[in-house]
Amino acid sequence: MKLLNSVSHFDFYFSYSENAYVFKTDDGVDYIITFLDYSGAMDVKFPIYSFIIDRYPGNKKSKDIENKVRNTILVILSKFFENNQSALVVIYDSIDGRQLYRKRLFDKWYNEFNNGSIAKKEGSFNSSNSETYAIVMYSSSHKNCDEIEKQFDNLLKNNFYN
Repeated sequence: MKLLNSVSHFDFYFSYSENAYVFKTDDGVDYIITFLDYSGAMDVKFPIYSFIIDRYPGNKKSKDIENKVRNTILVILSKFFENNQSALVVIYDSIDGRQLYRKRLFDKWYNEFNNGSIAKKEGSFNSSNSETYAIVMYSSSHKNCDEIEKQFDNLLKNNFYN
């Protein structure tokens, strides 16, 4: 397991106007990391957020040979969990049919950097006639672990209300 504080990453800041974390790669690709309240969709009385990564321009990928994009996203996630006793729901984007690739990549990141403080539950559901993958991550010591997993299972069962 690698320690996050030992990896090279891009500088980032919190944009209050966008309510998101923002960073720019060396080759000019902007990333916006947003945490949106998802507690209503999960039907819980405690904070749960969805986690969204947007890239601008959307058709341009960074030539990131040092994994600084990955590292920056993981540092932001680490800070999120340091500052919040919350959970995160992630639905892997399926618009281009590469949702399984995204899931495998995130699984690799999770296995490489998780120190046991973050638990996850994963599953899949059908959306627009294709299998879509999702996870919920939460602090291993979260007092509502069972409720988080139960409500996540309900979302999967109901195809995230599609």
